[in-house]
Amino acid sequence: MLLRLLPESPRFLALTGRNDEALRVLARLHACGNIHDTFIVAEHHEIVAQVRIEQRDTRNAWTQLF
Repeated sequence: MLLRLLPESPRFLALTGRNDEALRVLARLHACGNIHDTFIVAEHHEIVAQVRIEQRDTRNAWTQLF
């Protein structure tokens, strides 16, 4: 029951393609809901870029093991 009160992590949301929702969660947690705050915009871009890098670099990870 308590878990419903906690927002999903912005990184998880970005990982699942829910970038707009990730931005809103970041804004709610760090900028009183202001999605245009410079810190929030920069943090969101950094999270999305890192997720893309990780997805690109691990795309064939299982095939590289063998």
